[in-house]
Order: sequence, then C-alpha cells, then structure tokens
Amino acid sequence: MKLALKIIVPLLIIVAAVLAFKALKASAPEPPSKKPIVVIPRAQFINVSPADHTPPVRTFGTVSSFFETTLTAQISGRVIEVSPDFRVGRSVSKGAVLVRIDPTDFDAEIVSRRAAVSLAKRALAEEEIRAEQAAEDWKISGRDLDTAPDYVLRKPQLAAARGDVQAAEAAVEKASADLDRATIRAPFDALITARAVSPGNLATPQTQLGSLIATERAEIFLPLTPTQVRRIDLPTLEKPGPDATLTSPLHPDATWTARIIRTAPTISQDQAVTVIAEIAQPFSQSPPLSIGTFVNASLAAKQLSGTYRITEASLINDAYLWTIGPDDKLVRLEAERLHSDLGFAYVSLDPASLELPLRIVSRPLTNFESGTLVKPIAPAEK
Repeated sequence: MKLALKIIVPLLIIVAAVLAFKALKASAPEPPSKKPIVVIPRAQFINVSPADHTPPVRTFGTVSSFFETTLTAQISGRVIEVSPDFRVGRSVSKGAVLVRIDPTDFDAEIVSRRAAVSLAKRALAEEEIRAEQAAEDWKISGRDLDTAPDYVLRKPQLAAARGDVQAAEAAVEKASADLDRATIRAPFDALITARAVSPGNLATPQTQLGSLIATERAEIFLPLTPTQVRRIDLPTLEKPGPDATLTSPLHPDATWTARIIRTAPTISQDQAVTVIAEIAQPFSQSPPLSIGTFVNASLAAKQLSGTYRITEASLINDAYLWTIGPDDKLVRLEAERLHSDLGFAYVSLDPASLELPLRIVSRPLTNFESGTLVKPIAPAEK
C-alpha cells in the first residue's frame, strides 16, 4: 500500500500542476496585435524627354600606306653614289635621285648602237639605189613593170634593210633607257622606310635597294556592323562618305580628320562591312600619323529623331525599362535600342498616356513588378 501511494501521489501532483498552468494561461490577457511593416523600395530616376540626337558611329582601324614600293635596279652595275637623303625617316620628292649606277658601259653601248644605225641607214640607201636600178633595167627590156617579180625589183631586200634600220634605232632607244635607269629616282613623294645599298655594291635586277611609302595620303580600313552601316551614308562614285575623326592612344590629346571615300567589295564572315578612309598628308600633321598606328574613329552619322537617351543600366535585356508613373508606381515600357555610345543607349519608346518628361529608373532591381509603389529618388539625392 505504501508503495502504491509513493507512485500515485507524485503523479497527482504533476497532473495538478499542468492543469493549474493551463488555467493561468487561459485567464491571461492576449497581447495587442502589430501591423506588418510595409517596405517601399527606393528607385533612383532620370528625367527623359524625346529629342533629336546625332551620336557618332565609333569604330577602329590601323593606318596603312596608300602607296608602298620596294626599289630595285632594272640594270646591273656598280653603285657609285647614294643620295644623303636616301636614309630611313627622310622625306624625298618625286623624281629625287636616290642611287646612281656606273654609266660607263651604257654610254659605250649607246655609241655602239648609234654606229649600227649609221651602217643600217647606209645599207638601206644602197638597197634603195639597187631597187631603182632594177626597176629601170626591167623597163628598158620592154616589159611591163607590173609583171616584174618582187625579188627582181629587190622589194624583200629593201624591206629587210628598212627593218635593220628600225632595229638599230630601237637598240639606241633601249641603250638610252638603260642609261637613264642607271639613275634611280623616287617614283612619288615618299618617306624612306628602309635602305639596303651602299656605294660599291653591285646592283642587279634582283637586288632590293630600299623601300619607301607615299606621303601624300594614307588609308585606314574601318569595319562597321550592319547596325552602324544603316546610320551612315556609304560613299559612292559621285559622293564621298562622312568625315571621320581619328584619335590614338599614342597621342591622347591629338585628333586627325579623314574622309570615307570607298567601300570594300567583300563582307567579312561576321557580316561586317569595311569602309576605307583617307587622310591627306599624314606625316605633315602635328603630330604625324605614322603608318601602323592604331586609331579609334568617330564617324558623323544620321540623326535619330524623337528618341530617348538613357543610361545602359536602365535598359533591361535590350527589351524594356521601368518608368515611375504619376502615382509613384512602376510602369513597364517596351523599348527598342537604336544606337549605343559611351555608356548611353538611344531607344524608341511608346509612353502612351504617361506625362513627359518620363521618370526612367536608372538602376532597376531584379524583383520589380508593374504597379509596385516606389519611393522616387532624384539623381541629385544621395
């Protein structure tokens, strides 16, 4: 009996304590309910209105020479003179003497060829006399001259003599040309880029004497995307294209002006069109625009009428942007990108009934939804 009491009494005490706790909890007053805190996201915006914009088309290229040639001798002979202007970096005018080859052999050749002309002319004169005598003899024989064979009248011999004179005179012309070729001149206004000859060298038609590039103008090949092509007037035979302003990392403060004058006849695999710009007197510019210089090009482009200029961050997936309506709620607007330049996008919009200027969200959040109430933050506020 005592053992049963020892077990039952503690259980009764526990049950009584549980019942008392429930009774106290039921009689306690309920705490006041709290309203949930509504978080309104902040949205920084920029005011944008439609306007006419003319952003340039930007591309790049490398300056290349318009004319570039390697000098070689057309004759063989010993070099007796090299012009002091025939040095790398020197400018030379068209016709300037660069190299002279010993003309002694060619002077002698001219004398020899002229003597051959005299002999051929003497032979021709003798043959003409023989031909006249043969015709007279045929007439004296009482026969009609028209029936005389050409060989009897010495017509083939006369033609051969005349041919010998022409050949001798042509040989004189060639000898004179070879003498002229002993003096090697600049074929155009040029800048010397290499020299590989010195006095005493033996020049041959296979010997490279040096190389030079034209100074009158240079070319830049500029690739354009299909979108960029639609924004400029490509050059035609009747009308050149737009001007291009060139800059280079080598000379950050310098600019040069080129003109788009031709379009390459082929299109690259990525469908890029290449236009060719020309710059006049590139080495006379300040600073000079050297061949091989990498340049960025800014091309004057067609006007984008009635477009909106926004930051790149405002445009989402190249398809839409968020604007803040009069009631400070988000409105989604479909957008079409027309051009991009220096961190800005130029787009066309249909703002419907929204008031201008539009309040475009400059840094939209990924969880934005149409109709969401936001707290507009002007750009000047931090």
